[in-house]
Amino acid sequence: MTFRDRIARTQVATPTVDALTEDERAAYDEIVRSRPGNGIVGPFTLWIRTPDLARAADRMALELGKNGVLEQRLYQLATLVAARHFNVHFVWVNHYPLAVRAGVDAKALDALCRNETPAFDQPDEDACYRLLRALMRGETISAGQFAQVYDLLGERALTELVTIAGFFSMTGMLMKCFDIQEPTGERPLDV
Repeated sequence: MTFRDRIARTQVATPTVDALTEDERAAYDEIVRSRPGNGIVGPFTLWIRTPDLARAADRMALELGKNGVLEQRLYQLATLVAARHFNVHFVWVNHYPLAVRAGVDAKALDALCRNETPAFDQPDEDACYRLLRALMRGETISAGQFAQVYDLLGERALTELVTIAGFFSMTGMLMKCFDIQEPTGERPLDV
């Protein structure tokens, strides 16, 4: 395959289990065990070609999602702020229901989806949203803005919040580069 062929591709095929190397297969099996029902989807279709990276990404996602101190609603909000910033439909479609189930107001998320400024009912959601949007826009965080979120969350939860947004920003950039789309074809972020 030539360079031109590679850059002309718009989708990356999910590797078949039979096509994986021994190390890729070992990583695949570990990840499938850690994510029952999910398997290798989204960015993992690329990360699996670098097994240690796939394992590290899986561990980070699981650590933040299951063992972190940040509330799930703020975890999911950080995920959706990154998905919206990078227009990653796959992440949005998969995490929107989780965010609503965790308690984030659907109307606020729908505004975020439309690329409007959401009106969050919860002060911590609003503060987290504003901090993450500022960071993603490359803005300087004022001492007052930092103190507001720090006072609401504490050091560890704030660290997790920004790390989650960073993880899903990395995921979003990878998925945009390789044009990994939501398999259902849903494109809710097209506004």
